[in-house]
Amino acid sequence: RFLQQQELRIQNTIAESQTRLTDSLLNYVKDYNAIHHYDAILLKSSGLLFNPDLDITAEIIEGLNARYNSVEAK
Repeated sequence: RFLQQQELRIQNTIAESQTRLTDSLLNYVKDYNAIHHYDAILLKSSGLLFNPDLDITAEIIEGLNARYNSVEAK
């Protein structure tokens, strides 16, 4: 029973972390798109082939890291 409770606690912690991560990503992409005005921003995993010139992954990661570091510094 103890192991089941621990496993459930770990699963809940993982789910909460995933929710926070997803929320952070979506909020940043909304802010990013308010500046850049893309018609669509897709996850790489949702497609088979993308023109590398359209890849904004590095910009998104840089922005997320900057936002995270500023929150961590407070």
